[in-house]
Formats: sequence, structure tokens, C-alpha cells
Amino acid sequence: MMEPEEYLYLSALSQWVHDAPLDSVQNTQIARMVKVLRLLGIDDQKMIKLERNTKRGDGRSPISKDRSWMNLPNALGHGWYFEGNMSLVEKKKILHDLPKLGLASREFASCAEDFVSGDSVKKYWPSHEDAVRLIKQWKLPDDPDVRMEVRVRTPSGNEVWIEANEYFEQIRRQ
Repeated sequence: MMEPEEYLYLSALSQWVHDAPLDSVQNTQIARMVKVLRLLGIDDQKMIKLERNTKRGDGRSPISKDRSWMNLPNALGHGWYFEGNMSLVEKKKILHDLPKLGLASREFASCAEDFVSGDSVKKYWPSHEDAVRLIKQWKLPDDPDVRMEVRVRTPSGNEVWIEANEYFEQIRRQ
């Protein structure tokens, strides 16, 4: 099962599939891989794990702050780069190992592999019943400075934003 934040990542990947031109530089395996890595969050701790886990025979990693040797360096943020000049198999290996590194659930890693391959991610969306069950399990922080809202469709078909805890409570009462 995916972690709650991974459903947000799934939403971002689905939006990408919906919006990205089919035959452009914006919709390549490389661009998709960069999108997934950025979604996971670019911080040194995560990137160092990925860098160590992806070292090649020559001691270099396709995820590194050293882009001097890269043929197709792609900026990830915070000084980190992804070497795009690699096969789909190599890209999928990086994604497949995300759970082992504690960076993603197995389900999201599989979803990311499908996304980078250009395959549909629709099968990763939960059914309505599963979504209700998952939402009932989630708990938002009790921090008064954190206000989360969700967009919901009213019975009349309009979309409105309501406070997330209120929405979760409505679902729990159903």
C-alpha cells in the first residue's frame, strides 16, 4: 500500500500524463525520471542514499553533485544532478530500489517505474471504497498553523474547497 503522501505524488504523475505533450522533450524517460526524483524530495540525506546505491563500475553515480563527467546532466535541485544518458533498464533499477533505501513504498516504486516507462499509472488509483478506507486511517497534524484543504465535488456538481479534517470527519461518519 502507498503512503498518504505518495497519493499526492500519484496525482502529480497523473497530471503530468494529462498535460505533457506526447512527443516532446518535456515528455521523455529522462524528464519523467527527473519528475519522480524531485517528487521524492531533494535533500542531501536522500540523495546521498541514492548516490551510494547507484554507483557504477567506475565509481561514479548517475545521481551526484559532480556533473563534470555527465553527458546529459539534469538538475534535480540543491546542487544534485541526474545523468540522463542511461537505459530504461538502468532507470527502472534505481526506482525499483527505492523501497530498499526507505525512500518509497513498493507500490509507489512500481508506479514510478511504469510512469518512467510511459505506461499508464491509472491502476494505482484506489477504488472509491479503498479511498474511503484509507482516508479514515489518515490523521492530519494538530498544528494550528497547518491548514490543509481538499477539493470536493458537491452533489450539484460544483467543486468547493473545505478544510481537510472536516472532510475526513464527514467521511468517517458515513
